Amino acid sequence: MVRVIHRLLILNVKLADVNIINYNNV
Repeated sequence: MVRVIHRLLILNVKLADVNIINYNNV
């Protein structure tokens, strides 16, 4: 269970980084 939550947190961080990069490019 902890591993699943950890993976979701990492995925959220990656998505947030992509969104920030896309926002800065605009």
